[in-house]
Order: sequence, then C-alpha cells, then structure tokens
Amino acid sequence: MSRNFLSEILAQKREAVGRMKAKPSSDRLRERGVDVAPRGALEKVLSTIFAEVLQLERVGVRDNFFDLGGHSLLATQIASRVREAFQVELPLRKIFESPTVEGLAQALFEDEGERIERTAELLLQLSSLSDEEAGKLIAEPASPEGKEPEQ
Repeated sequence: MSRNFLSEILAQKREAVGRMKAKPSSDRLRERGVDVAPRGALEKVLSTIFAEVLQLERVGVRDNFFDLGGHSLLATQIASRVREAFQVELPLRKIFESPTVEGLAQALFEDEGERIERTAELLLQLSSLSDEEAGKLIAEPASPEGKEPEQ
C-alpha cells in the first residue's frame, strides 16, 4: 500500500468522525421540528434531559435523539437520568425504539400511567423554586395526609 493511499483513507475517516461529532446547526434543528414545544410536564422534563445530555440549548418533541448526535453511551445517560428523576427503569431498548421526546413520553406513560405525568409536574414545580424556597420546604415537617399542620 502506498503512503498516499493510507493518507487518503485516514483523511476520510477523520472527516467521517468530524461529521459524527459536529453539532447540528440551528437551521437543521428547525427543519427537524425543534420548534414543536413540549405539550405536557412529562415531555418538558424529557426534553430538558435530552437537551442536557446532548449539550443543546433545546430539543423539540419530534427531534430524533440519534439525528441530534446521540449514540448508545449518551442513551445510557438518558436512561440513568430518567431513572433518577422518575424512579422507573428505562431499558435502553425503549430509547432505540422511541428516540424522540414524544415517543419516549408515550412509552413511559403507557408503562407507568398517570403517576409519571404527576411526578413530572412535581419536578417542574420544584425546579421553579429558588434555593431559599426549596430549603424552607425541606425544613418544614411533613403533615400526615388529610390533616392540617398544627399552629
């Protein structure tokens, strides 16, 4: 093999790797549906998780995780964050079968029911609190269900 042939092969490999690692442009993101905003709490939380893992500003509900630069190692991070946030197991297979926020939200809702949407609503409420407000809530003793706190 000639040195020129090897150089050409290596250059092609570097180009391919560069294309795989390149972040999609904002124009390409818009074309893929990033402007389709999350409609419910579960989609909002999943969209945030996708965006954080992919290091993007935002992810639309119909954007394909893999088209945005996702791969199996990042999919494990998605599964881990979903597990941590919702206390549910998310097999990697589900991310490969439903690689959009919309599809994954639907799959989780089918498996977990209304509980997962309610958990997402609570997570969004907690995330909107300031550190001080969150600290006060944590410091307050929990009252038994149905009973008002004594004054």
